[in-house]
Amino acid sequence: MILAIDIGGTSSKFGLVDAAAREISAYEKFDTREAVGAHGLESFLKERIGHFLEKHPDIRGIGLGFPGLLSKDRRTILELPNIPGADQLPILDRLSEQFPGVPIKIENDANCATLGEHRMGAYRDVNDFLLVTLGTGVGSGLIIDGQLFTGARGNGLELGHILVGREKTLEEQIGLQGFLSYAEARLSNYSQTTRLRSDRLNGKAIYEAAVQGDPLAASLFDYLGTLLGEGLVAAVRLLDVTCILLGGGLSGAFEFIYPGLKKVLESRLPGYYIEDLRIKKASLGNDAGLLGAAGLLLPAS
Repeated sequence: MILAIDIGGTSSKFGLVDAAAREISAYEKFDTREAVGAHGLESFLKERIGHFLEKHPDIRGIGLGFPGLLSKDRRTILELPNIPGADQLPILDRLSEQFPGVPIKIENDANCATLGEHRMGAYRDVNDFLLVTLGTGVGSGLIIDGQLFTGARGNGLELGHILVGREKTLEEQIGLQGFLSYAEARLSNYSQTTRLRSDRLNGKAIYEAAVQGDPLAASLFDYLGTLLGEGLVAAVRLLDVTCILLGGGLSGAFEFIYPGLKKVLESRLPGYYIEDLRIKKASLGNDAGLLGAAGLLLPAS
């Protein structure tokens, strides 16, 4: 068994992963701000890991995913924008001192999700793909020739932080907060009938309204897909990838995001890139981060 940990800007997940069966057990989920806020990220991790090791002495390794920048040697957290107090934290050394004899590895959370899809998902036979995660932020990971790409200093491929338009990053516009801010502004000026309500405006409510045929809800996802498409035009040109996977919480609305995304890519890219380009929904859903974190402890296939 491998203890997998997926620290997110909104929620943090723990689970025991049986890599052979691709199954998760002893699952736990916490609100990140509440869990980390009282004692800090390091204390929170030490307490929960200690709990798991006491209850499950057969754990043979620990994999952790973090939503931010890490040192190239994957020992230190450089910056976690959504988790105060974690910057420049030598987390691997601190955890290894606390739990000697247990192999521990850390990685960026989007890279973990990418590794999960490549080693345990439906895309195990695909050796080149770009994964984009749509959730609290906009993350991305890349598999090239069957290997996880991390960049020259370990933090490459931050698609969410490229500028789309003149002033804002992709993440600022279609990360959860930016997307909901746009939705609220549209709703406040919308004069037609809609199922959306300002007092319960969230990703799930917008998706459910879109499924029920609400034109405003559908247009919000079209907006998201259009902006994402503009960012992906640059990514496809730079990386020459032929497969793009969409994951993360908002990818549940894939059928409403895809048309706007597809329209932009087809209008901005020449035939060379479009002919073989596949855009698919990622296969592992909310389990991708945990399965990928566990995959850090597995040998490359």
